[in-house]
Amino acid sequence: MNGIVLDEKLQAGEKNVFDLKCYLPLGKVESTNVERIELYQGGHWSEAPSRENLQDCTARYIRFTARKEGHVRVHLGRGYVAKKDEAWRAPFNRRSGWTGGDGIFSFNIKNGRDTYDQKDARTLFVFGDTLVGKSDPETKRRLRPLLMPNNTVAYLDGNDIGKGLVDFRIATSTDDTVTSFFSPDNPSVYEGTTAQNLVHYGDKELLPFISGNRPNKLEIIFDLGTNRHVDEMVVFNHFPEAPSVAGRAVKKFVLSVSLEKDKWLKMGSHTLKLPKYKGEKATFSLEKRCRYVKIAIPPIQGEGNHYPEEETSEILFALDKVEFRSEGRRLENIIAESSSILSKKRLPAWYWLQDGVVIKDAIYFLPLLVVPDETKPEGLQFSVKGVNMLKVPFRNGELDFSAHSQRPAPLHRKNGEKETIFGAAVMNNTAASGVEHPDDYIYIYGYTFENGERTLKIARTKPACFADVDEWRFFAAGEWVTDMDEATPVLDHISCEMSVTPIETGDNEGKYLAVFQYDVNTDHVAYSIGDTPWGPFTEPRIVYECEEPKKLGRSTYSYNAKAHPHLSRPDSILVSYNVNTYDMSHHLDNVEVYHPRFLRLIDTTTTAIEEEE
Repeated sequence: MNGIVLDEKLQAGEKNVFDLKCYLPLGKVESTNVERIELYQGGHWSEAPSRENLQDCTARYIRFTARKEGHVRVHLGRGYVAKKDEAWRAPFNRRSGWTGGDGIFSFNIKNGRDTYDQKDARTLFVFGDTLVGKSDPETKRRLRPLLMPNNTVAYLDGNDIGKGLVDFRIATSTDDTVTSFFSPDNPSVYEGTTAQNLVHYGDKELLPFISGNRPNKLEIIFDLGTNRHVDEMVVFNHFPEAPSVAGRAVKKFVLSVSLEKDKWLKMGSHTLKLPKYKGEKATFSLEKRCRYVKIAIPPIQGEGNHYPEEETSEILFALDKVEFRSEGRRLENIIAESSSILSKKRLPAWYWLQDGVVIKDAIYFLPLLVVPDETKPEGLQFSVKGVNMLKVPFRNGELDFSAHSQRPAPLHRKNGEKETIFGAAVMNNTAASGVEHPDDYIYIYGYTFENGERTLKIARTKPACFADVDEWRFFAAGEWVTDMDEATPVLDHISCEMSVTPIETGDNEGKYLAVFQYDVNTDHVAYSIGDTPWGPFTEPRIVYECEEPKKLGRSTYSYNAKAHPHLSRPDSILVSYNVNTYDMSHHLDNVEVYHPRFLRLIDTTTTAIEEEE
């Protein structure tokens, strides 16, 4: 399609403002007497990149400054136009049972094919926080009791919402209490002086590992996740803030390795010095293939630690960090547990599932581990504690929740106000997913949040290595590196849930479409086009202004747009975004506030616009 979107006379001066009625990508400009062109998007005006060609930038309004009377004609550019899809909204706008949720992601669990137009798909939808209850059909007011499990699911057969029934599922416990399908149950859900702190490298404020007082046995076992060659172990002995407890630092230990955990190979006895400064390290050679490493510390005052034997007010043993290195890099996909702990408290934590991927007969999720944070305003009283990895097998076309496994995933970094998280989007670019141009990688997208803005970062791995984050590689200025901290940003103003999808039609065929909410919880759905799964990406292009914040009022907001390719045609891409409110009384007053809304992104370089109209 190569239509004309504007054909108007111009007056002299700056009063030539035209409403395009919706956000459109703009192309070639034919004009006389035009001195300046400005585009209105996202609530502000900006100068156009050129007076001859608007280079596919999107705008809702366009303003011309003319020297004198003249004429202007603007051609439609290459990109997408958004249209509401009320048919898809309808089954999520419910009055009882499942009555709203966010965090919606979709997966074809029939065969893992995530490419377009999978008519025989069996779709799994997963949701984050969900409201469960009943509402008054006349007033739309929610009735008490109103429940909020932290994750729910639904199923749909086929990819036509008009022909299929969305089957919502809500988990219940043995006494029929409404609960979540997935709850955190691994070492990352505990705080205190736990052994997991030894291998959590993303939070510099964690406490050291400290044993219980007067332990009878003291062993720390590290699970590296898979059998692999380990070159060396690096130990950072405890360096306390107060010199009076420096003696807690470990003095002697026995090092052993194992492939099966129950058959240990002793690697020798070692001695650690009392450190002179924080961060002092000692390195021990392993040069062994193993999955498990054990440190056994004699629980004897003055032998296993640096306290003098006559000091008996406390008998404690402490370490700050332990690292394992392989091929010059630090391994991070580690679980650490100990036989004795001074302090261990379960966090009041829950999961938000983030995105995931179907691999063979299971689905992998990368959920956020979330905890309450009452220092923040209403509606935002939470903080991210970490990222976990869940593996859930399928049984008879549904998730087998009872057989799922979970473990910490080293995909979260927090340093002051700077925070990095991976799992916002996952794109399966393998032949098994059905895409036209596979490269046999799974791409995992994340972001760094700093100075109020999120910037996109990228990792990739082979399907066989997805569960082993130590085998992932991170995009860093044109190279793929092992260190997540070296990943460089490729796109600004993204949201903390989004999507990246191959483009399989039109002038941009062979490129990749990123869909997101511009700056997370604004009124604007945006997209960007990348030459490859890792870019370079165009500047964000706003494609739609969400109506709900103005229509529903109060503290309503929209957020976290993303595409659902297997439920789409390649020239008409299904996109969802969430609607919510910061005010719980608003939830009670109107059941229609909290559920996903849907759009179609129509490719302007095909005939899809005429078809949709």
